[in-house]
Amino acid sequence: MILNHVVGKKGGYDLDPRTCDPESRISFTLPISLPDEGSGLNFVDFSTDGKGTDCKTDAEKVYGSLEAWRCHLKNREKYQAGRMVVHAGRLLHSIGEWSYSGYNTSRITMQGFGFRCIREDKDIWYVYW
Repeated sequence: MILNHVVGKKGGYDLDPRTCDPESRISFTLPISLPDEGSGLNFVDFSTDGKGTDCKTDAEKVYGSLEAWRCHLKNREKYQAGRMVVHAGRLLHSIGEWSYSGYNTSRITMQGFGFRCIREDKDIWYVYW
């Protein structure tokens, strides 16, 4: 990922994207209300096929090759209301399905992302809801 040089005032800090680490990106979800039968986050782990195979997990294989799909395991992180789920920003994920059991079924979450930059030799996390 190439960050363009843009300097701006956000939260009282000068933000210079050249000082930011694209690998530090995180995504997070805070479940507020969940259906009775539950909900969650589906994600793919490319480091294993669930059968003991040791898989290569470099970015090119995971994001740029059909070969990656031969070695993966689908997982699900079950949500709990009030418990934040944080994961790497590049994690391949999707909303966890749930059954619509009635009109009073609701799934309300707050989602956001963040990344780490260096300013005056200090780590600063920029987090956005």
